[in-house]
Amino acid sequence: RSVVRETWGRAIAEAAPGAAQRFFVGRGEAVLADVGLGDVVELPVPESYRTLNLKALTLLSWTFHAFPNLQWIVRHDDDVYLRAGALMAQLAARPPVRYYWGMFDHGSAPVRDPEHQHYNSYEQFPKQQHPAWGDIFPPYARGILWAMSADLMGLLVADFLEEISAQPGAVLDERAANSMPHPDDPAVGVLVTSLVRRGISVNLDDRDLNSYSLNPACNSTFSNIHNRTWIVHHVKPETMRCMWNLDTAEGALGVADGNSAIDASKRLFPDLCLCSEEVEEEAFEDDEEEPFWYDKTRFNNAR
Repeated sequence: RSVVRETWGRAIAEAAPGAAQRFFVGRGEAVLADVGLGDVVELPVPESYRTLNLKALTLLSWTFHAFPNLQWIVRHDDDVYLRAGALMAQLAARPPVRYYWGMFDHGSAPVRDPEHQHYNSYEQFPKQQHPAWGDIFPPYARGILWAMSADLMGLLVADFLEEISAQPGAVLDERAANSMPHPDDPAVGVLVTSLVRRGISVNLDDRDLNSYSLNPACNSTFSNIHNRTWIVHHVKPETMRCMWNLDTAEGALGVADGNSAIDASKRLFPDLCLCSEEVEEEAFEDDEEEPFWYDKTRFNNAR
């Protein structure tokens, strides 16, 4: 949290005084060293991997009620490096009406193995009968970073609170978490899909897929860093500082001066590969299978 405050989080505060940044944690025994800074919110949910779904939806509920005049919510992991100006420009060009933006997973299968950390019972998420893919989750934005208009968030919060109030005792604990899809990303996607099935139109926007890098690496096979990346995941504190120093170095800001406020595909940024880490990808079990390949020049002519 501290390195986000020192780097791109500070840039948001300086560029957009109306923006509020909060860090959400679950209820735990550890004393938070930075709780006195005023930007840490302890939610009434146990801090546990199995309660991530409950934590995410409680986060939305807290935000909706704490900021009644909110236009957008941007939810991200705390190990993300964000070029915030690009995201803010993108949202400024989008209608804040039933809008859900991010890097979407369109075909993720729920885990049915009770021993797995991502286990979903049939009570949590009933078996699906997709005509092509069978038992899959509906589309959802990966939790790396996603954005949502406040009106859509309000609809999700209303459904979530109704579901929780129907639970015995209405306690926000692991038992309640085990009654809804797991983990947090699919849980949000399932709620959005329930709105669509009731006839409510929702705009799912994944046109900026190429703005994401799943790892802070330039050598990865898929979703590597390039000079149009503005969201990087799994970034260590020292790497985040390195990226920030590159972006704020004298002359570096000039690289982005001509960036379009509308067309994200044409935005260029300083090269983050000087800060990149090597990623060791999983080997294919079948030696006869060809590794996945795609032409990276489609996304970045410089590499």
